[in-house]
Amino acid sequence: MENDYIVPRLNGTPFLEYPPLGYIPIALFLKLTGIKSPFMAHLANAAVGMGTVFLIFLLGKTLGDEKTGILAAFFLQATCGFISLNASLRVDASLLFWITLSLYGFAAGYGAKEKAFRYLVFFYLGMAGAFLTKGLIGAGLPAMIAGIFILMKKDFSFILKMRPWWGVFIFATPVLGWFFLLYQAQGPELAHEVWRQSVSRFFSASADHANPPYYYLRPILYLALPWTFFLMIIFWQRIRRRSRSEKPEGKRPANMLLPQIWFMTVFIVLSAASAKRIVYLGPIYPSIALMTALWWRRITTTEGFQRLETLSLRFLSGFGGILLAASVVCAFIGGHFILGAGLIGLVLLSGAFFVFFIQKLVTRKHAMAFFFCCHAIFVCVLHYSVILPDTSSESLQPFFTEMQPEWERKNIILYCLPETARGAAYFHFSRQMPMVWSPEDLNRKISTDPDLLILTYDTDPTELNASLYPRKLKILHQRKLKRHHLSLLSVVRS
Repeated sequence: MENDYIVPRLNGTPFLEYPPLGYIPIALFLKLTGIKSPFMAHLANAAVGMGTVFLIFLLGKTLGDEKTGILAAFFLQATCGFISLNASLRVDASLLFWITLSLYGFAAGYGAKEKAFRYLVFFYLGMAGAFLTKGLIGAGLPAMIAGIFILMKKDFSFILKMRPWWGVFIFATPVLGWFFLLYQAQGPELAHEVWRQSVSRFFSASADHANPPYYYLRPILYLALPWTFFLMIIFWQRIRRRSRSEKPEGKRPANMLLPQIWFMTVFIVLSAASAKRIVYLGPIYPSIALMTALWWRRITTTEGFQRLETLSLRFLSGFGGILLAASVVCAFIGGHFILGAGLIGLVLLSGAFFVFFIQKLVTRKHAMAFFFCCHAIFVCVLHYSVILPDTSSESLQPFFTEMQPEWERKNIILYCLPETARGAAYFHFSRQMPMVWSPEDLNRKISTDPDLLILTYDTDPTELNASLYPRKLKILHQRKLKRHHLSLLSVVRS
């Protein structure tokens, strides 16, 4: 997406598995900084994740109070699944941001005593952003959560206050605008491909990554860590007290109804979909953080718990500050100047946000403690995903770094590479690479240029040698992943 923000491309070929909005933050970050490196790409995703944390603070403040918002922001930042999501370069981090923005707009609009629609604008814009990130599922989840909430509250008069006729206009303007530009650039085929991808992934039994309905039962237990135990208590209490629904003050939804509906809707919808991957669980993490924060605020009303909370805040602020300072110092000592500067920038950004949005001085002190811990965790994420990529058995970065002297001197073609490897090849080579899919096409390429190199995935060179005789292939470099291997092959004479 270097020069075209309408049509996503994979190795120069139009690639409409998802709409373009999920890729734009990384593309813009690389272009604005002028630094094309894996670290800058990860930093862009980390910034999107921090945006989600800020929205959860606002949402927690809307559902409860300022301290609830701070707790929810911290709990989200410390959730294992959320950390893993933002450590990867996938569109799901952007999807989570837009869904959270949409539901913040809905919750704030529902709780507002006047001028509710100014918040509901964010509900519709968030739905549009989620659609432009990942298709129908992105727009459908916030709509279903809001609809079920209204149904359970039996507050059907609020539907008129949402002004759905204006909502359709706000949602449709960016979505149809993108479809129009896509149609102008590539014709109706690609526009139809977006619809086909969205529908087939949900309904088709032959969809990629098809798994049984119970697939997410085990992953949710460890992805919700360290809050899994609290989550079980929350739902157990909900089941016990379902006949005694709590009534919040006024219209403010100051209980767990919205996050519980959020959790169950996402879990059921994703379980019903044909395509299932652990990374798809991203939209569920904010609901876990909100439920845990609301539950924590409910049980810490006694003096003993408040004292424990104060001690915990002091410990976390001290530990987080020390870890953050040590990470920045180590980044500069180790020559990772961009990392050190990026971390300092993120700290200043978070600090300014909390100071601006939090009014009470006492709560502001707690906010300072938590944002230090939030950034300390993100230091660990960036360190794991960028500085020490060899610790990840799925990382392709060491392979491309090792083979750099080879591809700078010779031509390379790609043979039967999957999407992830093709994207990584384009990123590291900074140019479009020829792609072949059959041994016959590969043989023709080698006949034209016997000195070229072949980048391939899960391919045994001996299986191709019969069709290439009197030439054969030799492995120059190989990267073993968890279940696959990526290889760079050269051509030699038998």
